[in-house]
Amino acid sequence: MGAPDNTAAQLVRAMIYRGKNASENCPESVGHLFKSAFPKVKVTYAGPDEKVKINAETLSQFDVFAQPGGPGMSS
Repeated sequence: MGAPDNTAAQLVRAMIYRGKNASENCPESVGHLFKSAFPKVKVTYAGPDEKVKINAETLSQFDVFAQPGGPGMSS
């Protein structure tokens, strides 16, 4: 799947990982970035403690997936 065409004002469905392997506040920062980049975006946070879990079925429902940060990242 190619990059979403944000000029067409189509809805972009973004899944962002939020869990222990993401740096503090990094998922929310990526969510804000997506909201500023796309006129119409639905951001969903997914992970071990979130309502949405990450698996093949849920990933197929989104246009973009981001897993920001990680244990090797420093502030």
